[in-house]
Amino acid sequence: MKHKQKAISKILALLVAFLPLFASAQHPARLAREADSLFQAKQYTQSLERYKEILKKHEYSEAMLLKMAFIQEG
Repeated sequence: MKHKQKAISKILALLVAFLPLFASAQHPARLAREADSLFQAKQYTQSLERYKEILKKHEYSEAMLLKMAFIQEG
């Protein structure tokens, strides 16, 4: 019984330790919606950061690339 409790405690500790990694690895579609909202609110610096995250994952659209170009042209 104690062995099972120790094992469960270790598993829970690992889950808690790695939770921030899972939270930061956002899905590209969610990032795109967030970036588009920021772009519409004219918060270009923040939206560009999100677009760059999407680009690193090789998930992008023509519209996203155009918005990135618009932001970088200033």
